[in-house]
Amino acid sequence: MTGNLVLLVEDDEDDLLLMRRAFARVAPECTLEVCRDGEEARTRLEAAVHDSARPAVVLMDLKLPRLNGHELLAWKQGQAGLAAVPVVVVSSSDRVEDVAQAWANGAASYVVKPGSPTERRQLVERVAGWWLGTNITG
Repeated sequence: MTGNLVLLVEDDEDDLLLMRRAFARVAPECTLEVCRDGEEARTRLEAAVHDSARPAVVLMDLKLPRLNGHELLAWKQGQAGLAAVPVVVVSSSDRVEDVAQAWANGAASYVVKPGSPTERRQLVERVAGWWLGTNITG
């Protein structure tokens, strides 16, 4: 597993730009790789099972084209080679059903998308501090 590789699964251009800026400012040592839909993310994760470029953490929206976040999480649960890769759902939805389904499908964390630059920076600080620093995965 690559210790500083973050896979960001997001299709909204504004959210992508804001997250890229936040990572560049807060955690420039991180390598941020972007997938713009669920199918692209699944293909990327399938490749990660067989190579050394597994992400340390996946940050993923739920509302994705081609394969939504819930479907991607459910697929990942069945992939033994990806069990150690945590997925943090970062969604605009705070619906109880979405949160419960994400947890049931194996999400490691669920966060409502930050609304301000300060909140976004704090999210990136937490991701970098916990998932890329303190937390130990296999």
